[in-house]
Amino acid sequence: MSSIAFYGFLFAFIKNKSITTLLLICIALVGISRPYLAVHYIEDILLGWAIGLILIFIILKKLNTIIQIWNKIDCKTQSVALVFISCLTWLLTFAINGMEVSKQPLPFVGYLGFLFGVNIGYSLEIKNINFNPDSKLRLHKALRYFFTVLLVGIPVILLDELFENSWSNPTFTQHFLQYIGYAVTGFIGFYVAPYLMTKIRLIEKI
Repeated sequence: MSSIAFYGFLFAFIKNKSITTLLLICIALVGISRPYLAVHYIEDILLGWAIGLILIFIILKKLNTIIQIWNKIDCKTQSVALVFISCLTWLLTFAINGMEVSKQPLPFVGYLGFLFGVNIGYSLEIKNINFNPDSKLRLHKALRYFFTVLLVGIPVILLDELFENSWSNPTFTQHFLQYIGYAVTGFIGFYVAPYLMTKIRLIEKI
């Protein structure tokens, strides 16, 4: 569900045929990999794709309205709202999984934490940096991409390794730390990375 929602959302806005083809391949590979890894049944994949497509349709149809309403809210209120939505989603999945924390879908916690970090990082970036994403040099674009992927990718890998090796069964503490860890990762990608790149002159402020 998350893969088709994420890649499908990108598919709706990207016009490059090569990239859109790659996005479709990613959706298919993620779906195929689930039964192969014995973590989902085929009907789970089909249901997830259906729910993901419905979510994309609803969001795209109401996207402008959502953006207008969201932009009218200050950063602190947005952050509180995201924490509330995160807790509500967590409680819902907790109830669905028989009120057992060990059966909680841990990736949900990471996604919600990352979104929380992105919101804070983006708000601060617009306020304090407001960098210009355009660049005449392709080398600068490639370096920015590599630099951001590196800054975001390393914490994600370390977090995954930490949680996989430290707990055989998820706990409340692990869920909390997962949320905070991915929030920090989102913040790094949307604020720390642009801030550092302005310092080394890979990007310029508007």
